[in-house]
Amino acid sequence: MEPVAVTTLTNFAGIGYISNVGSLKKVRGKGFGKTASLYSAQQSVNNGNQVHALATEEGDYPNEFYKRIGFETKFSTLGFVKR
Repeated sequence: MEPVAVTTLTNFAGIGYISNVGSLKKVRGKGFGKTASLYSAQQSVNNGNQVHALATEEGDYPNEFYKRIGFETKFSTLGFVKR
């Protein structure tokens, strides 16, 4: 067996923040990203968080993916980049 997907869960002040979700290219489309994301959301519940959040960019694939697996857009914000 080999690891094929990864995710990070950060817990702070009742919020579980899910980030760094990814899977190996050879297994994409086989449900591992979904499984990793939903596992992190369940761990967030188990950790006592009241909110389970993540961030995506509007119009990009991950945004639509997370909507399909049950996440809802609650707010939008500006992002800034310094080059």
